[in-house]
Amino acid sequence: MIPLEDSFRGPPEEFTRGQRGHLRIESMAKLLTEPEPPLDWLIEGLWTDKSRGFIAGHPGVGKTWIALDMLLSVTTGGLCMGKYKPSYKAACLLIEEEASRRNLQRRIHALARARGIKDVDLTNLFHITRQFPKVPRDTKELISIIKANDVKFVVFDSLRRMHSANENSSNEMQAVLDAFALIGVECQCSVLLIHHLAKSGVENAGKSIFERMRGSSDFWAWRDCVIGVEGEEDAEMATCSFQFRDAEAQPPIQVKRCVGESTGAVALEALSINESPEFMAKVEGAKDYLLTQFGSAFLTSIAKALEGRKSDNLKAVKLMAKQGILVAKEGGKYGVPD
Repeated sequence: MIPLEDSFRGPPEEFTRGQRGHLRIESMAKLLTEPEPPLDWLIEGLWTDKSRGFIAGHPGVGKTWIALDMLLSVTTGGLCMGKYKPSYKAACLLIEEEASRRNLQRRIHALARARGIKDVDLTNLFHITRQFPKVPRDTKELISIIKANDVKFVVFDSLRRMHSANENSSNEMQAVLDAFALIGVECQCSVLLIHHLAKSGVENAGKSIFERMRGSSDFWAWRDCVIGVEGEEDAEMATCSFQFRDAEAQPPIQVKRCVGESTGAVALEALSINESPEFMAKVEGAKDYLLTQFGSAFLTSIAKALEGRKSDNLKAVKLMAKQGILVAKEGGKYGVPD
């Protein structure tokens, strides 16, 4: 047995003899001699610092708009979606392989008008657009670029465009995910991958949005943060859900894309679900339905009776129960407070 005091002097000789490569052994006791690290945020409540993960959703629900707003927030120090504060300002990078340079340019102009920012405010927001980089092939070059520009937040749009592996194959995706992880570790930056959900089907019925990410289950094991985006294609409103490895997730929010009629400026606004007109309409719908059920019903039955997407309705009635708008009754049913 190694004496505790010796564990802080480096590996004993018998371990050192076996270390001919880059791997180094360390005693866990040393972790306890160091202060417990705080939970640091890149953007408070949205993304933990120096972490990796996904914005996941179906096409057209606003994933890229949200990612661009996050990039602008970290670069300028302004609020993200009008609500979330970046912990610090830093250089950021977008690897854009979904849209064209002209499309990206239009979006940045629209978002900049809404924020009142000028070109000089974005000198540290970089992009690589339609240059067809691949991971892991171009990992070393990407690391070199990120380090040279002191970038602390990198967004890849989208994961599918960045590799040639079979996303359903754990073996093939291992090298891809390891390469993205290496970028984060080597550059001490946050890595966000925009990703798609699997197509709707019987096999996905009842699953949470986090369980419906397309591809290997290794994605879930790899992530530190996930922002799940649900909504109708090209709609002005979407619902965002959150999952973090190291932090407690906030309740879902609704993100509204506000477009200026005369200016074309685009601003994203984050709303608590219970602040939205859609939620209040569901509350009234639930109360009306309960009147037809002698005052109580199961949450699933209430959700089924409401208009709109089933998954959104179930989240809404669960939120009603959490906030006391609906209360538990006999037999596992819920109703309005007496």
